[in-house]
Amino acid sequence: MYTPLKQPVLIPDVKDVFVNKETIEQYIMTDGLNPFTKEKLTIVKLNEFNNREDNKEKIKRLISKIENWKSLQKNKQKENHK
Repeated sequence: MYTPLKQPVLIPDVKDVFVNKETIEQYIMTDGLNPFTKEKLTIVKLNEFNNREDNKEKIKRLISKIENWKSLQKNKQKENHK
């Protein structure tokens, strides 16, 4: 079963990879590395990267897609219970 991202963020130095913010922050606090590139990564750098306007827009679009998906799933469940 898939779990939708609750607070998606993009990973620096990796093209359009989204993860949950809490997950990557825990990883950074433990290892101090980008899990995909193994380069040093800080929470400050992560936040700066995700506060760029281009990345904010990507995150916004993804959140919209997730919300649409969740709405469709709810509607399917309602239809199945009729």
